[in-house]
Amino acid sequence: MIKIPVAWLEECDSTSRVLKERAVKASYVEPQALAARIQTAGSGRLGAKWDSLAGNLHFSIALPPSSVPEKLRDVMPFVAAIVVARWVRRVTGVAVCLKWPNDVLLDGRKIAGILCEGSIQGAQFLGLVIGIGINLSETPVLPEGRAYAVGCLKNLTGHTLDPRMAAESLAAEFAEFLPRLATVTRETILSEWSEMAISPGHLWREKSGNQEHRDAENYYRGLGVGVGGHLRLLPSKAVCQGPEHRGEPHQEEIVVSSATHQFVWTGQSTSQKSVRFLMADVGNSHTKMAVIDNAAHGRISVIGPIFQVASEISLTDFFGETRTHGVAPIVHAISVNPSRLEAFRVACGSRGFEVREIEKKPVRAVNSLYDMQAIGSDRLALLEAVFYLQIQKNISLPVMAVSLGTATTIDHVDAGGKHLGGYILAGLQTSLDAVSQRGARLPKILGLTGSFERDVSSWPTTTVQAMELATVDATVAFLKSERKRLADHCRMAVENVPMVLAGGFSSLVKKALIAHHSLELSKHIFSDETLILLGAGILAVNGR
Repeated sequence: MIKIPVAWLEECDSTSRVLKERAVKASYVEPQALAARIQTAGSGRLGAKWDSLAGNLHFSIALPPSSVPEKLRDVMPFVAAIVVARWVRRVTGVAVCLKWPNDVLLDGRKIAGILCEGSIQGAQFLGLVIGIGINLSETPVLPEGRAYAVGCLKNLTGHTLDPRMAAESLAAEFAEFLPRLATVTRETILSEWSEMAISPGHLWREKSGNQEHRDAENYYRGLGVGVGGHLRLLPSKAVCQGPEHRGEPHQEEIVVSSATHQFVWTGQSTSQKSVRFLMADVGNSHTKMAVIDNAAHGRISVIGPIFQVASEISLTDFFGETRTHGVAPIVHAISVNPSRLEAFRVACGSRGFEVREIEKKPVRAVNSLYDMQAIGSDRLALLEAVFYLQIQKNISLPVMAVSLGTATTIDHVDAGGKHLGGYILAGLQTSLDAVSQRGARLPKILGLTGSFERDVSSWPTTTVQAMELATVDATVAFLKSERKRLADHCRMAVENVPMVLAGGFSSLVKKALIAHHSLELSKHIFSDETLILLGAGILAVNGR
């Protein structure tokens, strides 16, 4: 692997300007890089000022013609974005989102910018300078009216990175990737970029000046990038019209090739106000919906109570309410039941809302013992929520995450956010149904009573009580055992291991756990029915 030397300056006007001057004098013979602690005249796309705060990374890399094949010159901004995304994932364990044409986002906030500048003399290509600014530990304050929110890796991932060391490791990332350019195709580059970018199906909207148009006709469905590297959009009149419009579009497709385009991704928060969007968890027995708020200067959160879809009328009322808040006409959904998801899609489509299933691309759930693609989307969403809360609340403790729905899932996460694995048990109602169906004379249990205001040393006296309490007690016993095993693995007291309960039966099981535990062991047992929807919202706002 080649080694790219990195020069360091305490201060300069622009790393790209200085490096370009040096590279021209050296005739762009070999790749070289330059980083500075502070830039006094850092610039972004179209001459926009790039705030260069001490503690962030201000980095430029110069590539000679031999490193940039002619067929790839126009897609080098995509190459640079891929390298930056790979680097962030390597050093933080977090997967960022790439937004066309050159933005690097996390949680809907811009954390990095990329600017490619070629050197040409007559018809001769002399080389390329790529300027990269990454907010490592400081968040710039943008002027009012700018069309995006900003963030930094320290606040969003919990990692503190030294700028000088970051420059060396980013140069090493480029050194590892550059040899591929000799043989790789444009199609491969664009495909790799697309894997890290906003997934097709997300909505975009028109923007005029500082006013965002939220009328239905101003929405467009993203279709990814074309072979020329342009952004493909489908006008809203083909959106929300049923399954026949979910395939390849026809002549109505819009091609966006200019970086000065007037389209804003609906999942990205702005500096003016928060962005709210709809989320649904379509389960085997119930569908839950909520409004997710991606605050411009705050955290992703679930707004208001979770809405449970009980009837067609209630769904109509819910959509009517959300329209008053300017929510985009799309429902981001996770589901482990394809038939129920399709029925939900039809119900939403008839009311002018499109349903888009979230792709299973983890954001923070990347350091796992097995492939995250092999687990259910609801389980992935819960893990994402747990990792997010560990970072936002600065919780340096292992966490046991439990989802109590049709199935009971148990996942262990260590103090560093690494997913250790877990178990899946039959859910409480599933177990009861199985028991009652096996015996003709057993009562058919229609629902758990949740009556745990009792002395745990006493025994149930009726058949229904016996069936219900035995089912709950068996689940509680397993949870207690797994909590102790996680505590032993992390070499800490069991009462200090947080147990987070999500799903429809979370409150009931929390009550049972407290009844079975001593007061000391009952610490750090939390019930939160919003967590799966919160995790799904995190996936959506990161372009999944």
